[in-house]
Amino acid sequence: LYVVAFLIVGSLFTSNLFIGFIVDGFNANKGSTKEEMLYNRFARQVGLVRPKRFTFKEPQNIVSMKCRQLLNYSMFQAFSTICVLVNMIFMLSAYKGAPKEYVEMLDLQNLVFFLILAFEVLLTVA
Repeated sequence: LYVVAFLIVGSLFTSNLFIGFIVDGFNANKGSTKEEMLYNRFARQVGLVRPKRFTFKEPQNIVSMKCRQLLNYSMFQAFSTICVLVNMIFMLSAYKGAPKEYVEMLDLQNLVFFLILAFEVLLTVA
């Protein structure tokens, strides 16, 4: 008698679980086109594999602390972003057949922005 009751309750539970998953799947995709379903699946997968943020431990010496404070300062970050954008604009302004002075000016500004970027990288490493 116990085995029969166990089989009936177990089969009802299993079938209820199976039907619940099927109905839930239909309700989740109700009114969706094939493209929307593919996009939603893709968005879920992208959310699962997004990069993890690593946090760096706090520096112990005073030089590293000051470098970290400078790098996290909003004005320094804005200055760095503006330097990159200005350098990009200058690099886009190069053209074939430009005068020699113009090419030298582009090379000089490129060197200046490279040194600024190298300084920022050194601060990051310190």
